[in-house]
Amino acid sequence: MSRHPAPTPQVATLATSGLAAGALALTPGPAQAAATYDGQCGAGYRLASELQITGGTVFLARKRDAGCAVTIRTNPGARIRMSVWIRASGTTTWISAPGNYTHYAGPVYSSSPWQCWDYGGQINGAGGTRYDVCPPFEE
Repeated sequence: MSRHPAPTPQVATLATSGLAAGALALTPGPAQAAATYDGQCGAGYRLASELQITGGTVFLARKRDAGCAVTIRTNPGARIRMSVWIRASGTTTWISAPGNYTHYAGPVYSSSPWQCWDYGGQINGAGGTRYDVCPPFEE
């Protein structure tokens, strides 16, 4: 895992284009089968939000005041460039996991008293970011 002040350059450019909070920074391509979240964040994390991107899905899961993000490919296979990132909304430090993966990138975690997260990911350069995702959590 690495800490970055902003998402990848492509997403940073899109993030400053004036989109409203909660909006998608990039829309997915043609309809595709969805990737499946299978507990990659670990025990106790519940699926809270998902962002469809070309080639897969970025999932946000939460556990009390901790958020977790993972980018999962629809069709796993040979290693390709993938990334996932997360931060507590209102903060400036992104936590990311870029690399070459066969199935999924991450998980990455943000432990914070904040109740909202910004998260996103990429698969082969196509992706997006969601902002101010504030999912409810039942104990």
